Amino acid sequence: MQGIVSSKVLGIIGLDYSGSTLLTNILSGLPDTVNTGESHWIIDRNLGCKECGNQPCPIYTQEMMNELRELSIPTTEWWNVIASHSNSKLIISSDKRPRHYDRLGHPNHVILLIKDPRANITSWCSRKFNDAKREDEFFTNEQVERGLVWWYKLHKEAIDWLEENEIPTTVLFLEDFVSNQRERLSSIAEIFSMSLNDEQKTNALQFWERQLHYIGGNHSVKRLDKNRYFYKSIKIDERWKNRLSDESQHEILVDRRVSIVNKRIQQFRILGPDISQK
Repeated sequence: MQGIVSSKVLGIIGLDYSGSTLLTNILSGLPDTVNTGESHWIIDRNLGCKECGNQPCPIYTQEMMNELRELSIPTTEWWNVIASHSNSKLIISSDKRPRHYDRLGHPNHVILLIKDPRANITSWCSRKFNDAKREDEFFTNEQVERGLVWWYKLHKEAIDWLEENEIPTTVLFLEDFVSNQRERLSSIAEIFSMSLNDEQKTNALQFWERQLHYIGGNHSVKRLDKNRYFYKSIKIDERWKNRLSDESQHEILVDRRVSIVNKRIQQFRILGPDISQK
């Protein structure tokens, strides 16, 4: 049974390396909004704010963290504790996996974030098989297949959960968001009856210029090396072009499992054009 949450909660569901950290850092610039990031790490690994590190965090204070860690899990109070300590009206969570929302509380609305499967699988393979491959070598057919198994399993798990719990859901394609940043940002804000002016949109999108506070994520925005691919930028991840053979690229796009996922998401509201059908 889900408790009553005083603030609204927007939960991001997606795979690892799907762009959830990027999206939540952008959305943290919305008025009266706090970004929790992957908040389950507060209790699962005793982590604190990614950006503040060992320094005191003005958002994720020791008092808040202690109160969260004292909750009996599963809980109906997780989001209320965060809302009360941060004085926020909207909570953005990138806890991503359904099982975490079952433990911490279901969101009011979900964004199912989908990244080009070629890019998402490449990111997974790069991490999984990093020791065996250089950045200019193609992944083997076996490695790509393992990536596809991972990709399909987690998408199926997410869609099954969304169907079972009947949570209002919007599908967002990462590449479409990157290509239409201001328009898609406005549409997401409108889900919670927010109307953004140009200055607010710019402030949100240039997230690296703001003070950021969140849990988890693949890297710190403030400490990111200037030579890294996403340094101070919002751009489409095209690194897969150097890691997948033409055959692998094609096989991913026409794979039966990718087609199944693309078909199943049609039941949800799709923000922007349905690029899965291209």
